[in-house]
Amino acid sequence: NCLELYGGVGTIGLHVSDLVSKLISSDENPYNLSCFQKTVKMLPQEIQDIITYIPQRATDMVVGASSTRNDYYNRTGDSPKAQERTRPQSYSSAFLNADVCIVDPPRKGLDKEVLDALLNNETLGPKLLIYVSCGFPAFQRDTTLLVEGGVWKLQHAEGFVLFPGSDALETLAFLVRK
Repeated sequence: NCLELYGGVGTIGLHVSDLVSKLISSDENPYNLSCFQKTVKMLPQEIQDIITYIPQRATDMVVGASSTRNDYYNRTGDSPKAQERTRPQSYSSAFLNADVCIVDPPRKGLDKEVLDALLNNETLGPKLLIYVSCGFPAFQRDTTLLVEGGVWKLQHAEGFVLFPGSDALETLAFLVRK
C-alpha cells in the first residue's frame, strides 16, 4: 500500500502505481482532482482499480479529520453512495496501513502534524518514506528531525538541477524505518 501526501495531480504516485497493490493520493487543492481523474482513465483498468484520490490536506490524511460524503472521491468521482462504500473509516488508517509514503511538500517542508505522525508511530505506518523536495533548507530540517528522532534512517539522497542557471535544487531521498 502506498500513500502519497502533497500529491498534486499525482505525477509521482501515478508513475509507481504499477508497482503497488494500492495507491491513495491526496492534495489539498481541489482543482487537482479533475486532472488526476483524466490521467487515471488513461491507465489500464487493473491499475485504475487500485487508485484512490482524496482531496485533503496532508495533516488531515495522517491525523484524521471529520469528513462528509463530498470530501471523498475515488478515481472516477463516483456517486455519494459509491463513495460511502469505499471511504476508509478514518483517514489516519490510510497512513497507518501504508507500507510506502511518498511526500512532495511545498518549499516550507512537511507540516508539523505529518512529522509528528512519522516520528510517533514506531511500529505502525510506512516502512519506506520517499521524500521529494524543492526546498533544500526545509528538506534538511525535516530529515534531520526524522533521523535524530531515532525512527528513520536516511538510506539515500540525491540532488537534481532541473533548472540550469538557477539555484533551485530538487532533492530525492529514501528513508527507511529502523
